[in-house]
Amino acid sequence: MGEESLQARRFLADEGFVAFTVVVEPSARTIVRPVHLSTRGFSDDPAAFDAVLGLVEANLKQALADDDVDPHRLSQVIRRTVGKWVSDTYRRRPMIIPTVLEV
Repeated sequence: MGEESLQARRFLADEGFVAFTVVVEPSARTIVRPVHLSTRGFSDDPAAFDAVLGLVEANLKQALADDDVDPHRLSQVIRRTVGKWVSDTYRRRPMIIPTVLEV
């Protein structure tokens, strides 16, 4: 195993991993399913991210209302929203992986 792989593993061990998945319908500009959250190595409290779920959903709805239906741009909205919230709330920088699925 190389040094780069070891550094990545150390980072994940120290900061954790947060994945958000959202399903949108671009033609209707709506969120089809509630935002789904998965975390590893960040907190033992399952409610640690409850406060940010509403914020993510509100920012996504605003982006969709502004005709921003590109999945990559919506992923950036999620990453920025969660990154700022986690940094301000916990002073940590977990790996944030947003996934936007279109139906």
